[in-house]
Amino acid sequence: MSVRPKKRLGQHFLTDPNTVRRIADAVAAPPGARVVEIGPGEGALTGVLLERYPDLVALEVDPEAVAHLRAAHPALDVRQGDVLEADWGALAGEGGRDEGQEGGAASGPPRPRRPPPLAPPVQEGDSPQTTPLTRGGAVERGGAPDARPPSPPSLVPSPAPQALYVVGNLPYYITSPILFALLDAREHVARAVVMVQKEVADRLAAPPGSKTYGTLSVYFGLYAETRTLFTVSRHCFRPKPAVESAVVALDFGAAEPPDVAFPALQRVVRAAFGQRRKMLRNSLGTVAEAAGVAVPEWAATLRPEAVSPADFVRLARHFDAA
Repeated sequence: MSVRPKKRLGQHFLTDPNTVRRIADAVAAPPGARVVEIGPGEGALTGVLLERYPDLVALEVDPEAVAHLRAAHPALDVRQGDVLEADWGALAGEGGRDEGQEGGAASGPPRPRRPPPLAPPVQEGDSPQTTPLTRGGAVERGGAPDARPPSPPSLVPSPAPQALYVVGNLPYYITSPILFALLDAREHVARAVVMVQKEVADRLAAPPGSKTYGTLSVYFGLYAETRTLFTVSRHCFRPKPAVESAVVALDFGAAEPPDVAFPALQRVVRAAFGQRRKMLRNSLGTVAEAAGVAVPEWAATLRPEAVSPADFVRLARHFDAA
């Protein structure tokens, strides 16, 4: 039984066994860790993950794929719903599955305070949500700033007890909303290993001064350790996408969050990159006027692509302290 790829869901199913193995290896979750797969589709990666992580949770939005996964992997915890509606804190709080228990109340420590949202909520109007994306329901497809998740030797520090390890082949049409959702959930997510369009991978890891440097580069440069692991040819999918892909590791526990309120940082970053061809004395004029201070002299003649993530924090502090 195979699943028919649906264009409206941006489905491109991974078919290359070597790529599947490399992605599964990159998850590197410690024993007992909670692993969540976004958008398993036909389940090429799911089977390998389930062998390694018996308590794997699969989030899938496509009813046909859900039926396929449940038939192919009866022991798999498949949940149908929109991943953008997932409650990552509740998933982290569930802990492992009790023997002989198919569902039930969440267990584990009290849910920690969520960090401030990193982006306005994104609504996918036509994305079905048949049940809550938490333990007692069925969810399907496809953090803590102070958490210190464990990982393969010399990659990241130890994780919080309930930290999630997230993996998935992200649909291109909602890649950015999913990335921002994971960033917002950084209190609960130790590590995410995701396949994205190569262009997005380049933007995530872009250094200041490059053409691809932008808002994603700034946010993920501050709140996660971001690395592109390897590229994936379009020939590794069914159907073949029009672009190349790349697998990226996002280690949220490896970065020390800046000591500035996110809304203050967001105001500066959005204003700067909203007019990226202009010098900051012009693009940040409204922000400066609202704060009652001038744009700092050291930044006035710079354009946003020349400003490092640390200097955006410096600017945010300048305006927020006024």
